[in-house]
Amino acid sequence: MFVFTKIDIHLQKKRLLLNVFILAALLARPAVAQSAGSKPVTAINLNITKTTLYEVIATLKAQSDYDFFYDKEAAKKLIVQNLKITNASVPEVLQKMRQELPVDYQVLRNEVTIRIESQEQHNRRVKQEEPGKISGRVLDDKGETLPGATIKVAEINRTVHAGADGTYLLSLPPGNYTIEVTYISYQTKRITGVTVQAGRNTPLDVLLKTDSKSLSEVVVTSSYRRASIEGLYARQKNSAGMTDGITAEQISRTPDNNTAQVLKRVSGVQISQNKYVVVRGLSDRYNNVYLNDAPLPSSEPNRRDFAFDMIPSALLDNIVVNKTATPDLTGEFTGGLVQVYTKDIPDENFFQINIGSGYNSRATGKDFIGLERSKYAYFGFGDDSYDKPSGMTFKEYIEMLPSFEPASANAEARQKAASFLSSIPVNWKMYRYTAKPIQTYQLSFGRTIPIKDTRFGLVAALTYRNEQEADQDDQYYPTVQDYKGTDYAFTTTLGGSLNMAYAFGKNKFSLKNTYNRK
Repeated sequence: MFVFTKIDIHLQKKRLLLNVFILAALLARPAVAQSAGSKPVTAINLNITKTTLYEVIATLKAQSDYDFFYDKEAAKKLIVQNLKITNASVPEVLQKMRQELPVDYQVLRNEVTIRIESQEQHNRRVKQEEPGKISGRVLDDKGETLPGATIKVAEINRTVHAGADGTYLLSLPPGNYTIEVTYISYQTKRITGVTVQAGRNTPLDVLLKTDSKSLSEVVVTSSYRRASIEGLYARQKNSAGMTDGITAEQISRTPDNNTAQVLKRVSGVQISQNKYVVVRGLSDRYNNVYLNDAPLPSSEPNRRDFAFDMIPSALLDNIVVNKTATPDLTGEFTGGLVQVYTKDIPDENFFQINIGSGYNSRATGKDFIGLERSKYAYFGFGDDSYDKPSGMTFKEYIEMLPSFEPASANAEARQKAASFLSSIPVNWKMYRYTAKPIQTYQLSFGRTIPIKDTRFGLVAALTYRNEQEADQDDQYYPTVQDYKGTDYAFTTTLGGSLNMAYAFGKNKFSLKNTYNRK
């Protein structure tokens, strides 16, 4: 027994010494291999212009210790216009090539396999990998925004904070996500099933409820569709007056291309002549219009009204129609107050061109009688034939008439009057034209430019509309007059809008401009 035990201990000591020797050999081997034959890791520098992919890979191979496997004949046919890389590793170079060139790759240790794609395959892959966006507002149960609210993506543990106006923006790879929104003294809300598609924006307004019991955490779980419309409902429910409206998310699901068409979908609102608003059956003089909380002047010279077809729907953030008066609103309406809010930082980049036409059964293709048109008439501008007489006003001319009597003839006054009358344009001759169809053109443009942790937004629009109309105008007064005639109207309307904003942290500066000419 004693001998056996001793042998056993001896064997264990030898086994321990053997294990230590093997471990030391393994640890020493990489160091020996590196010092003997491996190359040190070097930074790759490429500055290539108009060469083949074959030359690019050859240059990359010469600056690294990687082996490359690829179709050499296809690589010699693929032209690389410009590729500039400074102080990058091989994986970083390959990733940049994958983004800019129709190639894909796979790395296994020091072996790189490169697959050359067709241009169609490359475009499809880039489009599929393009990130999508989630954007919206964080509101409380009274419809007020919550600046600084925390928005977290549960799957990737990414967090952003709402801006000064309660808005937020998340850029994520395509997929399904769960969004958690938190704010101090409010219940945490978790929204499941939020789908992000490549290159598209997913609008999501989140409504948080006040947490009356702060002893333990309360999490409210909701679906994406329900959460996205709660913000509008909350504002309507908590409004002191009777309101209705429509948001950008709802507008995006309609085929409407201007504000007049959008307003048709608001309860209690009708549209006259496809551009003027009628609220609760009351016409223009009883209504008022605000654009971004500023009174909007009338677009018509002889009536208090605004042509809503001048504002493209792509610019709209939301529209609120107030049907009853409250102390915080202007007292200049009895029918309704239409408040239009436009975007300053768009949720996603867009470029739209809309072309429309119309037909007037009394005018289009028929005779149209009017004064001589200037060469700029279709652009809404006149020439010198429309200028007012110079030298004096008509009031001064009428006051000067008594001085023309023979008894008090005044040569200087007569000369001045003659000069004034001769400056009156001679454009009283009537011309006969052929009325053209109604023409409408709209151009909308929006861009969001990320600058590190800040954002700069630009939204612009141009609108053009030309109408040539004829309306029957019969005037009859017993024993006085009995006229039958036609009123001809040649109208050109130009409109423009330019909104810019810069958001950083919880702050936001915006500049909004609108121009109309008729």
